[in-house]
Amino acid sequence: GAGLSASPQWAAYAASKHGLKALADSLRGEEKENGVRVSTVYPGRTTSPMQAKVHQQEGKDYDATAWIDPESVATTI
Repeated sequence: GAGLSASPQWAAYAASKHGLKALADSLRGEEKENGVRVSTVYPGRTTSPMQAKVHQQEGKDYDATAWIDPESVATTI
């Protein structure tokens, strides 16, 4: 996903995700001695209105059943 690699036309979005990764990586080291564990999750494209819009922008059909649903991500976490 955008948190691990950047694609053309998605610079700002990818930068925001890379920033969150850097924040988590830093906090993981800073807070370890305080017993705080920091985890990062990269579920990839998830069924959402945003994905419907992205597919429209990409000129692709959107099938919500082809992507992981938000409830599954939340349950796993």
